[in-house]
Amino acid sequence: ACYCPNYDAERGEHCTPAHNTCCDSFAEFIQQFGVLYYWTIRICDYQYYTTCMPTPTGNTPSYRYMRVVPQQKFTLRVDCPPGGGCTNTNDNRVTFIGQLPSNDRPSWDANAGCRTYTASINAVWPSSQDTGAIGGGVSRYYKAWREKQVKINLS
Repeated sequence: ACYCPNYDAERGEHCTPAHNTCCDSFAEFIQQFGVLYYWTIRICDYQYYTTCMPTPTGNTPSYRYMRVVPQQKFTLRVDCPPGGGCTNTNDNRVTFIGQLPSNDRPSWDANAGCRTYTASINAVWPSSQDTGAIGGGVSRYYKAWREKQVKINLS
């Protein structure tokens, strides 16, 4: 990510709030201050999780789902960003928490849902040791939770 210090390169001066030409060209973002990583969570077909891609042409089946129904096997897959977003270890965890407005906080917030809430009682793993268990695989490109199927109770 790059920072523009409220500067107009064409005029060679700092901007006032009334100017709309500030930070409008690449050259004005002069200072790199970090790297942004984006992870994508996908719900994939149980069998074809490695190709969990949409099918824009419609000629072949799509293996990415928007939702699942009770008793349907699926694979939860986290796609890793390039540049070191995931390591090639199996030290990864996933948990299901309830959908609450208070869960919609950034990860650095001390009250973020993944930090403060316990696993949802509606997500039932094969055994109690599977909740928060290490897994996901050793790929640097994606992590997939497939072998131990979680059952979602909606009633």
